[in-house]
Amino acid sequence: MHRSAVFQFESLPDLTAAIAEGDYVYSRWANPTVRAVEETVMELEEAEDALAFSSGMAAIATLLLTTLRKGDRLIVLRDVYGGTFEFIRDLLPRWGIEPIWIGLQDGQNLTRLLQKEHRLVYIESPTNPLLRVFPIEETANASHGAGALLVVDNTFATPVNQRPIALGADVVVHSASKFLGGHNDLIGGFAAGKKDFMNEMSKMRTLLGGVMDPHAAFLCWRGLKTLTLRLRTQSNNAAGIARHLDSQPYVRRVWYPGLQSHPDFELARRQMSGFGAVVTFELDTDVQGVQRFLKSLRTIKVAPSLGGCDSLITHPASTSHVGLSRSERELMGIGDGLVRLSTGLEDLQILIGDLDGGLKCIENLSGK
Repeated sequence: MHRSAVFQFESLPDLTAAIAEGDYVYSRWANPTVRAVEETVMELEEAEDALAFSSGMAAIATLLLTTLRKGDRLIVLRDVYGGTFEFIRDLLPRWGIEPIWIGLQDGQNLTRLLQKEHRLVYIESPTNPLLRVFPIEETANASHGAGALLVVDNTFATPVNQRPIALGADVVVHSASKFLGGHNDLIGGFAAGKKDFMNEMSKMRTLLGGVMDPHAAFLCWRGLKTLTLRLRTQSNNAAGIARHLDSQPYVRRVWYPGLQSHPDFELARRQMSGFGAVVTFELDTDVQGVQRFLKSLRTIKVAPSLGGCDSLITHPASTSHVGLSRSERELMGIGDGLVRLSTGLEDLQILIGDLDGGLKCIENLSGK
């Protein structure tokens, strides 16, 4: 691991030659350890190149600022991570960039919605937190027909379960803090795509300073070595929990792409090679009941992230989407009873028992 912030040279001509040739000089520009993990993600996503960032939001912000100019418009799927939603809603309009928000039902009408001033289409699939699946190949065809780039946030699927670039996406983004890192011990992000575009993003990253540090790069590289193995067990746990919860009292609805009751089940089967390790479900109770349910859990930890070896559960309305208004959350289907579970590597029956204990607390609270 190369922890150096700067690299030493024998002479000034050697230094100036290294700068001219793009060699390792200063770690805000490039670092060997960071480059190693970038090349790994590049291969996983079947991209021409990849860049590592200090966070997923740094990757998204750098991407948008590289692509968009004053007077541009972008089309954004409304069902996105709360931080992404806030950045696009609150900051881009300050610079004269107009977001056009679309719902999942608008996927079939995207060709009609796209106009020449739309520079970019931004989607998540599966979405956070309801795990809705958006048709990537059809969206790519519509975007390219209008001269727009398609960007897909692939954090929830990972390249193990979905390859957006193979389906026609131009750029893929990730929060590396989630499944790619896999141990809840790093903050980072990635963007992957065509070489020319990554070169432009690299220039913007250097100016903004949001590059991944070498230690985080090493931790992520370590995590990527076990990504497929981890995700297999985590996804099996998620599928088992989704099936179990689907028949339990005090659970109004379960959202998991691998359930036939999920509205995008058939699309997920075609587009993905696996259904992932996140289960979202709506409890038949109020906020007080949700709090009691979460507090009763023993194995599953209450924390606002996902993708690690430990099972984590959170309340999206209070965490990932707290910066949205109640009406904005309701439009996305995020109510007070909704909880999101990221399954870890624990024994499935232990996790089910933990959840059943939480549901029992809701039953006791209701007095039924």
